[in-house]
Amino acid sequence: MKLLLNNVTLMFPNIVRPNSFEGKITKYDAMLLIPKLDKNQVTKVEKAVQKLLIENDNKALWTDEDKLALKDGDKSQYSNLHHHYTIKANSSKKIPCVGRNREHLDSGEVERIFTNGSCVNAVISFWYQDNDYGNRVNCNLEALQFVKSSDGLIGDPTSAFGTLGEAME
Repeated sequence: MKLLLNNVTLMFPNIVRPNSFEGKITKYDAMLLIPKLDKNQVTKVEKAVQKLLIENDNKALWTDEDKLALKDGDKSQYSNLHHHYTIKANSSKKIPCVGRNREHLDSGEVERIFTNGSCVNAVISFWYQDNDYGNRVNCNLEALQFVKSSDGLIGDPTSAFGTLGEAME
């Protein structure tokens, strides 16, 4: 099930080059932040995850946040994620990224404007994993559209840098 998330905050983007872990290239990825006050989008995301769990007869997984792409930012060690839900989304293919007016952007433009704290619209899809690595709900990042930059989220994303909600205004 594909979902369109509007005006969410982009964090830790690896969308021009895939991420690497222990020297191995993995996937393109990013974290998306949804303010908890955005009840419509939070409900839409929660319903999509719950539907997957019901379809796969695994409602108990809902209580095991370590196995869900959707996480409560209040439980994070990083205070800048508090008051938000976070979604870790990835893709094995390069993620299509467009500008504010849906114009094509080259890799340099994508890298320049899709930065920590950017406000974006995102197309995501949740999927259920059931294999030797266990059961969980993962999220694919299908596409991104730039909405606007954030002045308050420059530099080290793990440092204290103000209220993320300000980036959404």
